[in-house]
Amino acid sequence: MATLDSLFGTINVQRGSKSIGNGSSSATETITSVDMNKSFVIVNSLASGTSTSVVAVELTNATTLTFSRNSTSGTSIAKWQVVTVD
Repeated sequence: MATLDSLFGTINVQRGSKSIGNGSSSATETITSVDMNKSFVIVNSLASGTSTSVVAVELTNATTLTFSRNSTSGTSIAKWQVVTVD
């Protein structure tokens, strides 16, 4: 049986979570540098308090994730992964 590494090469994953607090609609997170042509982001967002906003995430450049939402109320938490396939 083939493994993912044998099919796609080396797979590297960075993980974390980012909170966007009450009064803010965006936030950034610094990550270890990635090749943007070989990387993608997976995000799962959670809302607490009065926030009902879904968080979107963008791989802004090789070392920055930008999180945004359409509200400034309550707190939203985004659990993220950046996957790079070499």
